[in-house]
Amino acid sequence: MRQTKTTTLNDIKTRTRETALNNKQKGNYIMFIKKSQELNLQYVCVRTYSAGVYIGYLSERDGQEVELKNARRVWFWAGAASLSQLAEEGSSKQTECKISVTVSNILLLQAIEIISISAQAKKNLDAIQDWRA
Repeated sequence: MRQTKTTTLNDIKTRTRETALNNKQKGNYIMFIKKSQELNLQYVCVRTYSAGVYIGYLSERDGQEVELKNARRVWFWAGAASLSQLAEEGSSKQTECKISVTVSNILLLQAIEIISISAQAKKNLDAIQDWRA
């Protein structure tokens, strides 16, 4: 009988770390992290009670506590009637949107809405330049 090896989460983490180190030495580290997160984590829009709206990769959720990776704060959006439309279609007025720089990690304490972002909307939102002072 042929035996198959079961891949554990630790095996995946070990290979991911090894690949990240190899990519870092080649100068491809940031690209690798973003690609691995696209494969493993869901891209979402989170509306909080008092901290505003964020888009990013959903890393963890515990009740109203939500951790996002590679997150951006949505200060202002145009070209979508609601967050639902923004998450489904993106913005038809990208130059009018104000979406902050990316932070590697953020813990949001009072999430009241989490919306999955479609592939079309993600591509659209990624094309919006970082809003800076």
